[in-house]
Amino acid sequence: MKKIFLILTTLIIVSCSGNSVYFDLQKKNMISCDNLLISKVKVEGLGDNFDYYVFSLKSNNDIGVKLFSLTKISDAFSISTTSGKTINNSEFKLKPSSRYKISNISSGDATQFSITIITNENGNVVKASNLDCN
Repeated sequence: MKKIFLILTTLIIVSCSGNSVYFDLQKKNMISCDNLLISKVKVEGLGDNFDYYVFSLKSNNDIGVKLFSLTKISDAFSISTTSGKTINNSEFKLKPSSRYKISNISSGDATQFSITIITNENGNVVKASNLDCN
């Protein structure tokens, strides 16, 4: 009975990892609040912007990153669009004067955590909804 309780407790602790993140506006990085690695990110355009991208690790050998940059996508990630088309990392750019919802979906058993960002006329992120973990 103790073994079953120990196994169940371990599974609950392991499965309760979070997807909480914040956005470093100065460096344009999404960073985990739980010190967990980021391995899958969804970027959705809001309003009139219908962009939709999923950033996934290319191989199971990579375990993720501590911070996810929107200005220089790590070579460990591949990018797919709504239609399933894969695009080169160097081709990814945020649209000017747009709003995006960025979701950390790395831990499949945890609730996804999202940040809203806004770009200026040059496509640079100028505002973000979560600037810290609080």
